[in-house]
Amino acid sequence: MLRQIVLLALVAAASAHFYKPSCPMVPGKYPFDLDKFQGDWYLAAGNDLSLELKGKCGKVTFPTLMKEKEGKDAVLSSRYTGVSIKDNTPIAYDFTMQPIISDKIANLYSVFRAEGSNTYSAIYKTSIVATDYNTYALYLACKPVFNAETKTYGRTLFSEIWTRKDVTLSKDTMDTLTNILSSYDIDATSIKTIERNC
Repeated sequence: MLRQIVLLALVAAASAHFYKPSCPMVPGKYPFDLDKFQGDWYLAAGNDLSLELKGKCGKVTFPTLMKEKEGKDAVLSSRYTGVSIKDNTPIAYDFTMQPIISDKIANLYSVFRAEGSNTYSAIYKTSIVATDYNTYALYLACKPVFNAETKTYGRTLFSEIWTRKDVTLSKDTMDTLTNILSSYDIDATSIKTIERNC
């Protein structure tokens, strides 16, 4: 009996030791029509990390997907502009993205850099989780991280709700979209609406 208890304790300890917060598996919208999706999108809500980095009054422009001569997917470039929450200064980021799988272009690898910087971020797995193309889009970007001090794994995760210009989503719609994001292991209370009138 003691042997079974010790074995059970070891299994429980091993399970706790090997649990690591990880990036969620996100299938992305499929089928996805990038031609309908292209254009300007405005940040309506996001988790704390999104709002800290991207500020308020954010706008991102998505281009169309271009094919290289060999038929391979070319790299997409987009630009994000906003205003810092801390000091009201303009901020801008240049994003470079490429589809992970050619016919599933709602799932992308992406990197970004601040305007004027030559240093890119680490690679993020980025997904357009859902969109109706005219009103809302759900965006999620995640990368795994390792803390050398504590020898633990974690993640850096951005979760955002975007809208088209002059679109205001009802509270019920925002709650529904937040619940969809929370199904990807994201705390729903961490997603907050953001000022859009600057």
